[in-house]
Amino acid sequence: MCGIGAVYGRPDAATLVRRILEAEQHRGQASAGVVSSGGEHLYSFIGMGRVEEVFLNKELSGVLPGQMAIGHNRYPTTGGATLNNAQPFVVQESHHGPLAIAHNGNLVNTAELRQKLQDRGVHFKSTTDTEALLHLIGREPRSDFVSCCTQALAQAQGAYSLVLLRPHEMFAIRDPHGFWPLSWGEMEGGGYAVASETYALAQVGVRFSQQVAPGEIVSFSARGVTSRLPLKVVPSSACVFEKVYFAHPNSEVFGHVVWEVREELGRQLAREAPVRADAVVPVLNSGLYAALGFSKQSGIPLVLGLERNPHVGRTFIEPKDRAQRVGMKFRVRSDLVFEKSIVVVDDSLVRGTTMSLLVAWLLEGGAREVHVRIASARIEHPCFYGINTATQEELIAAGRSVAEVGFFVRAKSLAYLSYEGMMRVMQSGHDTPTFCSACFNGVYPVPLAA
Repeated sequence: MCGIGAVYGRPDAATLVRRILEAEQHRGQASAGVVSSGGEHLYSFIGMGRVEEVFLNKELSGVLPGQMAIGHNRYPTTGGATLNNAQPFVVQESHHGPLAIAHNGNLVNTAELRQKLQDRGVHFKSTTDTEALLHLIGREPRSDFVSCCTQALAQAQGAYSLVLLRPHEMFAIRDPHGFWPLSWGEMEGGGYAVASETYALAQVGVRFSQQVAPGEIVSFSARGVTSRLPLKVVPSSACVFEKVYFAHPNSEVFGHVVWEVREELGRQLAREAPVRADAVVPVLNSGLYAALGFSKQSGIPLVLGLERNPHVGRTFIEPKDRAQRVGMKFRVRSDLVFEKSIVVVDDSLVRGTTMSLLVAWLLEGGAREVHVRIASARIEHPCFYGINTATQEELIAAGRSVAEVGFFVRAKSLAYLSYEGMMRVMQSGHDTPTFCSACFNGVYPVPLAA
């Protein structure tokens, strides 16, 4: 899971892309970068850390000229958190001239693709799957660039939402399964923007947006906006975890406004796992709307018994030192939880690190007892499509009973939303199954490489 953005047809394109990346900071904190087109050449500015750290107060118009730009916030999955792996990737020479790419997702046949390219003389500068995609497209000999993308991406197995940049043209592409969201729209004042989330598009003046369809390639050029669906049509497999956790609450993802889905998940959780308590305490910010739904359905008042430090980013996507970051992120409001029976509500329980610390701190802060309710099903399987949980050993629910997980996090009681209840909420408004829930049920829509 990463954040990508792009702008076409504006003299301040790079600055607008930076604004998109700021709105998508929750999708990746390891590195950030923007590449622009000055007409004949591509210009790049990339660094480690959050957007504000990489760009500071830099005026981008002089560094990244041109009316087109693409950008990326990185959450490391394939390849470590190093500058060599930071995106967007750029090659100044390919069969199609200068070319840049930014990628959200993960391929499952990266090793095979890299070996094939190395046999053809490619020297890799990174350890990522994205660089393999860049070279696959750049080395396709066909004159029509969309055909090049089609032929190259036919070899890629897994998840990819992409933005590509050439000196005079920009592209937005989504894999045939549609694992990760990607949307675009026209900005007020002219020009077009592309982003992983509609919330980010709104920050640059896009009032009405539409999804890049699974398997679609949208191009932006002097000829206007054109769309083709050249990639093989397969059953849609949109990521359930986008709605559970990743996406901004105000984004519209896969046909629903995210906060509305999360509130309904909380309501369903209260129906399935009621508890006697004095207060519902959300884990901010991710669990807020689920807790609100739980409170409304149960009648137990919502209390903000955990304060969140706004200057600390998401600990789930931190590559290391999570416990230390959690300690910097939260503070218990003892005056609000003292001698009360608390039910803590969060969107998900992945590794258990955060929840075990929060329960301990609430008890130390004077809570009489702490119950835990999770507004999604048990995550028992790793994700190979863009979430950095590549082994079951990392997952607290894998191989443990609910009681054992509850003991681990030191809760008086613990309950998850059932898989059936979760999917009933997710499927609302959809005629057929449209989601990938492999991390919950172990059913992988794209077979994993041997």
